[in-house]
Amino acid sequence: MRSVLVTGATGGIGRSLVEAFAREGDNVAVHFHNQEDAANEMVQSLGEQYPGQRFVAVGGDVSDEGA
Repeated sequence: MRSVLVTGATGGIGRSLVEAFAREGDNVAVHFHNQEDAANEMVQSLGEQYPGQRFVAVGGDVSDEGA
């Protein structure tokens, strides 16, 4: 089982990647910049669908080196 971080996970491509990694059995860190509620909802939903895996929402601005 891998652990992966998907940046921009609340958007279209990012969300699709999160779902693909989850289907493969991976633990996923769901990154968000402004959409904390959407990320938390995704983490909760994935946790219910894949109870043996870990999902966590992680916020931050990855374009800002000082953040």
